[in-house]
Amino acid sequence: MHVMVGWNHSATREGWSTMHLSDVQARRLYRILDELTVYANKTRRIVPVKELFDPLTHEVTDYARTEVLPVVWDVPEIIDEFVERNPAGLAQRDLDEALRWKDNVSGYALLLDYDASGRALFELGDDVVAVAGISRDISHVIARKPPLFVDLTMIPFENVVTYDTIVRLQEVRQGPGIQRMMEQERASLGVKRTIVRADDFIEAAREERARRREEDLKRLEEQLEHERIEAGGEEKLPEGIRRGSLAGLSEDARAKAVTEAIQEFVAGDPTSSTSGRSLAKERLKRLKERASYHPPATRLEDTLDADNKSVLEREAMRLGIKRFSKMRKAELAHAVATAMLEGDGASRELSTFLKNCFDAEYKTFKRLLSLPQGAVEFSEQEAGEYGDWVFYPPYSRLFYHKGAFTAVIPDEYREAAEAIDFAAIDAGRKRAQQIAHAGEVLVDLCGVVPVRDVVSCVRKLYGFEPTEEEVIDGLYEAADREMPYPPFEFWRPLRSRKGLEPETEGPKCGSHNGAGSVEEGSASWYIVHFSLGDHMVSGQVAQKLSREMESLYGKGLSPEKLSEQISRLIDPDESYKRLERSLKERDAYIEDLLHCHQEKEGLGPCPVDPALANALPTWTNNGWSPMAIHERGVGHRVFYNPDGTEMRVGRNDPCPCGSGKKYKKCCGR
Repeated sequence: MHVMVGWNHSATREGWSTMHLSDVQARRLYRILDELTVYANKTRRIVPVKELFDPLTHEVTDYARTEVLPVVWDVPEIIDEFVERNPAGLAQRDLDEALRWKDNVSGYALLLDYDASGRALFELGDDVVAVAGISRDISHVIARKPPLFVDLTMIPFENVVTYDTIVRLQEVRQGPGIQRMMEQERASLGVKRTIVRADDFIEAAREERARRREEDLKRLEEQLEHERIEAGGEEKLPEGIRRGSLAGLSEDARAKAVTEAIQEFVAGDPTSSTSGRSLAKERLKRLKERASYHPPATRLEDTLDADNKSVLEREAMRLGIKRFSKMRKAELAHAVATAMLEGDGASRELSTFLKNCFDAEYKTFKRLLSLPQGAVEFSEQEAGEYGDWVFYPPYSRLFYHKGAFTAVIPDEYREAAEAIDFAAIDAGRKRAQQIAHAGEVLVDLCGVVPVRDVVSCVRKLYGFEPTEEEVIDGLYEAADREMPYPPFEFWRPLRSRKGLEPETEGPKCGSHNGAGSVEEGSASWYIVHFSLGDHMVSGQVAQKLSREMESLYGKGLSPEKLSEQISRLIDPDESYKRLERSLKERDAYIEDLLHCHQEKEGLGPCPVDPALANALPTWTNNGWSPMAIHERGVGHRVFYNPDGTEMRVGRNDPCPCGSGKKYKKCCGR
């Protein structure tokens, strides 16, 4: 996706020889927009102060507009505050213009064509809006052949419709079905009303925003209803809301029940059609919650375009991409895709994902991979067949656009999957899950545990002898998958860290041939409960810093003094010192805890039962055990097999409690 701004200082004419603003009008538009951007950022702190102005020109940066203005359009109260306070001393006519911007239309719009004057013709409901450029024709800014989807914010200005300076182009390959739909819409231009005047646009914009609010409210109500149904148990649900028939079922039992209900519904069984409709509706809700509301794509770079910028920035950080904070979203998506695919990156990252993702995500990927081209399109009416699919971008993704779903595996990952040994992946996943479970059991019991103890725990619980390297790999990947708050993290005593660089202070999965490797003494590595981990500590430090920054805005400081105070707080050296002090306090606590464990070693290890982790109360659950919480959620007693897995009991089977009654008449009620 390309992001472009519409300013061009070559426009000097005062008239309207082409359909863009004159130089005077463009400067007026920019002045109001920039003052609004400055005010919104000052009151909402959206971008750092140093990112707000260009250090050379002292003008508001394109980056600041790109990040701040979308917040303004989402929160129109900011415009009301801006007009009421008038911090920049604007003329009343400029304030009146800003007030009209509350009637904007923001988001993806279908560009149907350009008119003879160079205005862009965007679809808006049953109408078409003619959007004028700012300092040059918008057709020169977009410079792409329609029809195509464009992300922009249309606003009224003086007597025309223009945009807020930012245009995002979606560079995706549309499927034949979507392309036909776009061409059909383009062909209907002659029968649609074309809105040119600002007043007409304001009326149409209000209708469009009302329609979107109604849709958002409907989705919210559906989501709340779904959450209440899923809660199950004895909760008092609001009138008209009932507990779903799938609540409390295991994954396999849920899939079986849904399949049977849908089959009955399709067959037209009058006794079960209501149940079938309910289940199909529930699955449709889930899919809409998981989908990206974005035109579908199959190329990796194009699918990344469906993510917001913060998601891409996290990926850029993980991949070691430099200067990503300065990139526009299109550049960032390209850089992330390039880094993911570099060398054998696609195969390597896909293998790692398949080894460590959740079961539902793994099953979804395998199902999707078995389909032609690793993709499937389906309507809302067909959603019941896909309601239990769980997608995990970037490896699999669900799009929802124009009332239809499209599930895809990006082309590059589909090709990489051809070389994957899924039988080996299946076996490895099972062993890794058992290793991670053993680690979670031990940190819940002890808080801090030597890695070598996990090896013996796996042997006792699951009867196989993992290598120490395999255990470290399994624990490392399990912790990495659950970031930022995994069940446990790696930790090393202070006495073992001398001479280590900060970035090497952690075991690496795979070869383990660096500082902190198995060869250099893995016996000095421990796993600690997540509440004692680095991420928890750094999060607490960040929260404290955020509160201090928050307090500055209520002290009535001048902009210069405020900027100085903020710069002091975010100074890297000072931030590092804050974090270092907190980590040292945490380390001292863990050292004390280890000393307590050493005093108890003479008593021997505590016997670990396969179901112990779920049966014991923990401080993280406020004294409740996971089993007790689960039973309270499903509303009946749950029984377990010797290996700790949930026992499947048929409703007509004898109750496992030994009462001699059928399960449905006893503990299954």
